[in-house]
Formats: sequence, structure tokens, C-alpha cells
Amino acid sequence: MAQTPNEIDLVRKAQRSAYAITSATNGCPKVDEDVRGWPKYLIRRCEYRQGNLTGLVYLAEVPAKTVAAWISRTCARKMPEVASCFGTVLRCGQLNSGYMFPVAGNIIEDGRNFFFRNGMTVNLGDGTHASRRPIPLKLQEELAQRGDAQILSIPSGLTRYWRSRPHQVAVLFPDKRAPEAVNTAEQRALWLRIARDEFLSAARGRENRLLEAYVAVHRDVLARGQCPL
Repeated sequence: MAQTPNEIDLVRKAQRSAYAITSATNGCPKVDEDVRGWPKYLIRRCEYRQGNLTGLVYLAEVPAKTVAAWISRTCARKMPEVASCFGTVLRCGQLNSGYMFPVAGNIIEDGRNFFFRNGMTVNLGDGTHASRRPIPLKLQEELAQRGDAQILSIPSGLTRYWRSRPHQVAVLFPDKRAPEAVNTAEQRALWLRIARDEFLSAARGRENRLLEAYVAVHRDVLARGQCPL
């Protein structure tokens, strides 16, 4: 489905809220090697400041045209009669993620350090989760490189850009065999893999099934122009 220049421009403006990029101190260069199953051409390594804290994060970069296609296609499929769908879904993504998809690393929110993996907040069990203290960049790099098996929990199970949950994907796309929850190591590993694979598939120009699951579940709220909590 073709995107209008206005839709692409709106996404481009929303992407400017990605403060890990706009406040970067290193220019957010592309990486030289793949990162945890993510192709290097898609990944930028950002060092940035928020208040008195410094963060290091690997972000997936998706062109505005592709994000506009995700939203436009999903609205056409799930909410064709709601003219405000594109604007509402766009705004919800901005409010939830600032259009940052953290592959690995630290996203500082409200003066706290939150480490991410495949778009989800994770707890690595070392006291850094939601901490307010400065963390040396060397340690942040080490945490970003830790294996998925060392993740003790995924506190919310939500993956970005939007607030997509595993059970939503499980209901709408049973072929994915997504877990209903992320309480065990096996469930966490499966959901991390699905989130990565679905995002990569969408970034190659296919439908964004994470977004479709989110819109399908929250259709009534989005139709009222509101963003689900």
C-alpha cells in the first residue's frame, strides 16, 4: 500500500524524538559487525547523555517510509473505517518508544537506567535495572553483550515500537507459537527470538505483525484517539 509524502514526513518528524540519537555524543555510527542476530546495516551504536547519566545503546534504524508503510497497511487491515488511525498509531508509537528500538543496551528514562534486549526491558540481575546511579560505559557495553540466557526476567513482556505483548501475537498469529507469558527461561528465549525475527521481517518491507497484534487488541481504544496503557 503506497504511502503519501505527508505520512512519511509525519513519521520522519516523530522519529526526531529518538533522544538517544539527538543527544548522542559519538554520532551514533553504524556498527562493523552483526549484533546478536541483527544485521550490521540496520544497527547504530549510540553513546548519549540524559541529565547526569550517560547511556550506551545499540538501536535498530528503520527508514520513515518503512514505518509509514507499517502503520498505513495495518490501519487499512484492522481499522479501515477510522480516518484518524494513522495519526493515533503514529502518536502512540512516539509516546511509548520515541521511535527507538533498542536491540541491546541502556535507555535512560526519567533518570533511571533500563537495559533492553530486542526492544524489551530486561533485568540482568546485577542491580542496574531501574537504577539512578551512573554506570560506566565499559560496564554498559559488557551488559549489552551478555547472552540472552543471562536475562533473569522481562518485567513487562512489552516490545517496541508499540506495546506489543506475547499473548497478543499468540492469539492473532497462532502459527508463531508465541508464549502466553515470559515467566520461564524458555518462554523468554522464545519471545526474544520472535520479537527479533518479526521486526527484521517487517524491516525488509513485509507486514509488521507485532503492530497488527497491538492494533487488533486495542482497536476500540485507538478508535477513540487514545493510546492504550
